[in-house]
Amino acid sequence: MAIAGAQRSAVGNGRRIDRRSRRRRTRAAALWLASFGAWSLFFLILGWLVAAGVYGLVNP
Repeated sequence: MAIAGAQRSAVGNGRRIDRRSRRRRTRAAALWLASFGAWSLFFLILGWLVAAGVYGLVNP
């Protein structure tokens, strides 16, 4: 019976930890998405500048 009681409390704690980790996961996903967007914008601008420079060198 002690094992069953311990198991029940572990499940309760597991739910609480899951709720916290869901918040952490959401924050991590938002941070990853913001970082991905920033890097994408950076490389898009960099590519545009390189393309503009190459076009300027080819057709002055």
